[in-house]
Amino acid sequence: MSAEDVRVGATIKAMREMRGLTQEQLATAALLSRPFVANVEAGRKPVSEKSLARFSDALRVPQIAIALSKATFVDAAA
Repeated sequence: MSAEDVRVGATIKAMREMRGLTQEQLATAALLSRPFVANVEAGRKPVSEKSLARFSDALRVPQIAIALSKATFVDAAA
C-alpha cells in the first residue's frame, strides 16, 4: 500500500459519498466488484488505468480529478 494508493482511494470514497452512492452502487455503475471498491477506498489495492476510467465514468468526473486530487478536497468531503 503506497501513499498514492491511499490518497486515490480516499478521493474515490469522498466523491462516492458526495454523490450519495453506496459501494455497491458505485461498483455496479463502474462494472467492478464491491470488495474491489472497498479495497481501493481503503488504499489496499492500486487503481489501474482501466479501473480509473471506470471510476471516473461512474462518478462522472474527469480521470484527472481522481488522479491529481489534493488532500484538501478529501478533507473537505469528510
